[in-house]
Amino acid sequence: MNVICYKCRSDLELRADQDISRYEECPSCYAILKCCKMCEFYDTHSYNDCSEPAAHRVDDKEKANYCSLFRLAGNKNMEQYKNDIIANANALFKK
Repeated sequence: MNVICYKCRSDLELRADQDISRYEECPSCYAILKCCKMCEFYDTHSYNDCSEPAAHRVDDKEKANYCSLFRLAGNKNMEQYKNDIIANANALFKK
């Protein structure tokens, strides 16, 4: 399963569940990849935006962190990304 950058939606030459450095960046937009938004457990509908109950709280979901539970997510996050966009649009237009 290929991996897509959460920020610019570029295809990355990484495999889902691949172990990456805390400082790994997207070659297109330079977004940090070892962050909550790139994790398999990232879920805006869960407490602390994480479906893993043992995870420590991370305030900035786009910054590199030391979470030992991090697992690089594949295309599965695409559905979450679409849901986030729709939720943000609905909040903006108060639908």
